[in-house]
Amino acid sequence: MRERVDRFRKNAEVCKRLSIHIKNPEHKALAAEFAAAWLELAKAVEKRLTALDKQPVTPAGEPRRVR
Repeated sequence: MRERVDRFRKNAEVCKRLSIHIKNPEHKALAAEFAAAWLELAKAVEKRLTALDKQPVTPAGEPRRVR
């Protein structure tokens, strides 16, 4: 999953670089929006992965104890 975060950040960078070269203002704005959306997605996945990392892991084969 961490590879996805890297890929999303690279996609954002590509969109950002493209927006520099686009002359049409509407298209330039769209490329910038895409870049922001890719970054937002990367941050959301990172946040989710961080939350998952903090969850306790039950060793395989051991039953969960319910109290």
